[in-house]
Amino acid sequence: NIGKSKKELKEIVKNFIEVLEGKYDLSGYEIVENTKTLNSEDYYTIDFVIKGTSTINFNLDFSVAGRYNQGFLYHIDIADILGYNVNKIYSDKMSTISTKQVFSRIKDFVDMYNLSFHKDHEISFEEINYFNRNNEDFKVGDFRQLLEMKTNIRKAFLKMKGIEINNESRNREEIFEVMYRRVVDFVIPFIPLSNKENFIGTVWDPDSGSWLI
Repeated sequence: NIGKSKKELKEIVKNFIEVLEGKYDLSGYEIVENTKTLNSEDYYTIDFVIKGTSTINFNLDFSVAGRYNQGFLYHIDIADILGYNVNKIYSDKMSTISTKQVFSRIKDFVDMYNLSFHKDHEISFEEINYFNRNNEDFKVGDFRQLLEMKTNIRKAFLKMKGIEINNESRNREEIFEVMYRRVVDFVIPFIPLSNKENFIGTVWDPDSGSWLI
């Protein structure tokens, strides 16, 4: 909703909720609207809270100014949504785990691992590398902390709440080792000292966990 006034945006949000309620059964949710200002930008947020709990199952943010300008327009059922494609999301996650933020944003490390299994969209080295070089919102670092301070990352991971381990035969430390190896294999082409020419034309294979021609 780039360029809309606060008043226009409020009306858009109201209409959007009415469309959702007319198309889907939302009787199990309490829909909570909020307004917030972040970095001098006005936002309207919609939280879908499971009734009888404080659990937010899903939420949407609507902004007036729209600070992101590298999005793609997707038509999803009832609305046109300006969002990121998968390779742009990889670049954003990489901008966090490639710096010291990896310790305080360990969830992005976990997200990167989970995203590496994505199969519905081709994960292209060249497209991610393009976003890394032209990302106006976040800059990719040198991955020094990820590569040289594994012990600290492990500690942050072990302290992270909300991780469910379905396989009881493996403890958190074993899970971390698996995740760490896969994430490092994924980011190797994007480390500044890597020979990127060797990866031109490659795509990530979720099954083998490697970059392939």
